[in-house]
Amino acid sequence: MRFINIRMNLNQYRDLLRLVYLGDWMANAIKESPPYLFEEVEQHILSYAKEAGMDRSVVFDHESKKYYQTADFDQEMQEIIEDYENYIFWEELASRLAERDLVDEIGEEAIEKMDVLEIVKAKEPFLVKYYQEFEKNGLENIYIVNSD
Repeated sequence: MRFINIRMNLNQYRDLLRLVYLGDWMANAIKESPPYLFEEVEQHILSYAKEAGMDRSVVFDHESKKYYQTADFDQEMQEIIEDYENYIFWEELASRLAERDLVDEIGEEAIEKMDVLEIVKAKEPFLVKYYQEFEKNGLENIYIVNSD
């Protein structure tokens, strides 16, 4: 096995802890059970926390023999995650509704013949409509009209 050495200052290590947390969250938050992606790398990075003076951010659990971020560190990261989730929610909702409307307007066959740039341009008016609606009213006007 070949090894590499990476040198970083304490601020860089703190940022690496954040990146590891966010990467773990992105890769594993929706998983119901192990195996979790990147767990070995995460544990390795977290194992340096005490040496870096970050033992208020990471603790070692002797029973499970694993490192974990503390509740305070978790809370700090949750603020970033909530901002991301909020942004993605509105973007995905607008995008998926715009795609639906485009299919309704010109059909799937026509879309399949278009290149990516043409699709982006064709979706734009629908996206603008939804962005304006969501900015003005949030979810107030979103209803399922026909459930059949």
